Amino acid sequence: MADGKLRIKSVLSNDDTFEFFIYMVESNRQLTLEKYSFHWQDKEGCLLIRMDNAPHFPDVPTFPNHVHKGKEAVEVLLKIPELLSFLDEIEKIVLRG
Repeated sequence: MADGKLRIKSVLSNDDTFEFFIYMVESNRQLTLEKYSFHWQDKEGCLLIRMDNAPHFPDVPTFPNHVHKGKEAVEVLLKIPELLSFLDEIEKIVLRG
């Protein structure tokens, strides 16, 4: 069995911040995504969106997967995000200004 973590923090062209974290485990030649977080906040430090699987919202139907939108809202996350797709969406929004 092997495991690995990857964490990236970057400042975007508009001074927003994007952080990406994954923790994966390999067992019997199979990779399993154990933990993940995609976190985007504006330059003032206010959360815009975070998708993660931290087990702190057990009432969400897709537990533990969920989305934080802004400071208060927690919503269902139907599909675990793909990094490049998420970055593409951020890029479109940032470029639109």
